Amino acid sequence: MIGDGIYVNEYYKLLPPSHDVQKKQFTKDARTGINVLNVDNSISIILSSLNWYGNYLEAIQKNADKWQEFHYFDLGLVPIAMGPVIYQQLLDMFFHEYLSELGVKIYSLRPLNLLRGAPLRNIQDIWVRRDEITEAIGCNKTPVQFSVINDFIRLPELSDRWLERWMQA
Repeated sequence: MIGDGIYVNEYYKLLPPSHDVQKKQFTKDARTGINVLNVDNSISIILSSLNWYGNYLEAIQKNADKWQEFHYFDLGLVPIAMGPVIYQQLLDMFFHEYLSELGVKIYSLRPLNLLRGAPLRNIQDIWVRRDEITEAIGCNKTPVQFSVINDFIRLPELSDRWLERWMQA
């Protein structure tokens, strides 16, 4: 049985509470404390699409009742690049370029400690105004926290571009 922690598989999908984790090895994400299942090919999973990142944000969203900070959300901002610490640099490089092309103003801000992860000092997250990103992606619904970001991240053309970017590297 899963304890009090949040456990996800290698694609960052939440594992159900009844999932047996006793015989599996997990790595704890420093940012959130989310326990990620260890697999040998995790970097190929990350580079093959952005679905893992959408799943990661969904895991955080589904645990919103445990959040510690809300500051930037209260200012009308939403995070675009706010991933697991080990993949933050990949997200930053990709989204800085892509958002600049969309004409969306980027705010590099100190990371929030949403869940019970460690405070982060050496990285910045990319945040954007909620109204700007909804307009840029043609979303007319009122977004709630990460909802617009998941819509954005799951755009097929964005995932195609992500794959193209990292297959060139």
